Amino acid sequence: MRVQMKLKRIAVGFVIASISVGVEGLAHACHRPPVPDGICVDFVNTEADAVLDAYGSALYDLGGGLTLTVSGGAFRGGVTDGVAHRGTLELWNYGYGVNNSAGDNSHTVDNQGWVDFIRFDFSAPVIPSAVNLSSEGRWGRDTDIDAMLGNGSPDVFGYTPVQLASSSDWNYLGTDFGGWDSRIALFNENELTGDSLLIVARMQDPCDDVNFKLRGICYQPAQPPYTPPPSVPDSGATAAMLGLALTGLGALRRRMG
Repeated sequence: MRVQMKLKRIAVGFVIASISVGVEGLAHACHRPPVPDGICVDFVNTEADAVLDAYGSALYDLGGGLTLTVSGGAFRGGVTDGVAHRGTLELWNYGYGVNNSAGDNSHTVDNQGWVDFIRFDFSAPVIPSAVNLSSEGRWGRDTDIDAMLGNGSPDVFGYTPVQLASSSDWNYLGTDFGGWDSRIALFNENELTGDSLLIVARMQDPCDDVNFKLRGICYQPAQPPYTPPPSVPDSGATAAMLGLALTGLGALRRRMG
């Protein structure tokens, strides 16, 4: 009887283990969305502190003296010869889009006709890690992006994508491929530091079907917050404290004597 009960326990344990492995494998097969590190800003649920110009550029106060400016633009023309121009940034229910011409899906970030981009300028260097891309309803399509990271708030307008990618001011981080669903796009695996970021609708997309809204961005501080050292009492205070200690010690000795 004991042998049978032991075998039953082993069998039950094997079934439970099999179920656990099966659930874990199912979760892996369903491609859990990546969880970015650091601080994330959701533009849909975070009101901008100021609108800076007629193009809709938005300023966000991130706290600790750090600010973020979000602006829009587009490369007008081909991938190699399209020159960057300003575009009007607009915030919709699912995130930011770029309005630049009547010939494209002007409420999204897309590569139909002109190639749209959104620019992020931080007031201090950070490590940008991810962006939240929305692809919903009749306007949502592919979410492939190109990312470029710069330092010193380098200029972009008047330059082609090839010129920017090959310049010393911008570091081309590569293409991050995605499907037709909303997703978190991770693009800076080497954790490079910069204060300017370009997120571009994939420039060399053979289908020209990139179409999304940019809902949020995640970043990490380039340096940990400054913590001031503990205060050290001055020499006068130290002497006074020492005097009190000696006085107390003398009184204790007199009592003991």
